[in-house]
Amino acid sequence: AAAAAAAAAAAESQVALTPLGELLEPSLALGQVSELDAANREERLCQEMDLDSAHQDAHAVAPPKSSSKRATLIIIIKCCFCQGYLIMPNGNKLAGVIGAPLFLTVVTALEMWGVHALIECRKAKGPGRYQDLGLVWGKKGQQFISFSIALLAFGFNCIWTVSVAKYVGNLFPEWGTTARLCLCPPLVALLTLVRHLKAFTVSNLIGVCLTAVTFVVILTYALAEIAQNGAKEIVVFNTSNMGPLIWLGQCGYAF
Repeated sequence: AAAAAAAAAAAESQVALTPLGELLEPSLALGQVSELDAANREERLCQEMDLDSAHQDAHAVAPPKSSSKRATLIIIIKCCFCQGYLIMPNGNKLAGVIGAPLFLTVVTALEMWGVHALIECRKAKGPGRYQDLGLVWGKKGQQFISFSIALLAFGFNCIWTVSVAKYVGNLFPEWGTTARLCLCPPLVALLTLVRHLKAFTVSNLIGVCLTAVTFVVILTYALAEIAQNGAKEIVVFNTSNMGPLIWLGQCGYAF
């Protein structure tokens, strides 16, 4: 009995994740399960949805109460809106009107290939973690992916902290750089305690409205500038500085 209790406790400790563990080990699909458990879960999913597992792919079946196609389309448009009118023009400035779309096309192809590879891995091996993909390199491969995920999260937080500090400086120029940099982390730490995304429905709607207003203001200013002073000179392919490499990194960030 004592051995069985110890084994159960060990199994529970392996499955249970702390909040930090969940951050460093994001789930690729339904959770941490073995290949056999994954196959059983796939079969149960088909049975629950009254589907023939021999002819239906559980990966292609939408879960109950999933978003409609129209809602999904609106979400995609919202996500791409900022990139379309802020990031892309800056890319043309950094890499040129030919270089920027070229780099974006290459990164898009790599991104789509990566997503396709993840889907194929899930079909073959079942649900798992990103770290499980590193098993081809052994234990060190898993550790490398864990480190990469942590480094990625740290980098994104640095980017957003610096961006917020820059924009706050436009509103409050009398604030020092240190004060503006220290403004974001405490707020983000509090927001991470919120586990239900529905709590952000109102603030998200306000943000979408402000984004639409900003777009109208920028478009009006741009058209007025062209009408009064004409169009500026453009660079076809920038080779004079490191702008193209910066844009190459921003292409991946845009996704």
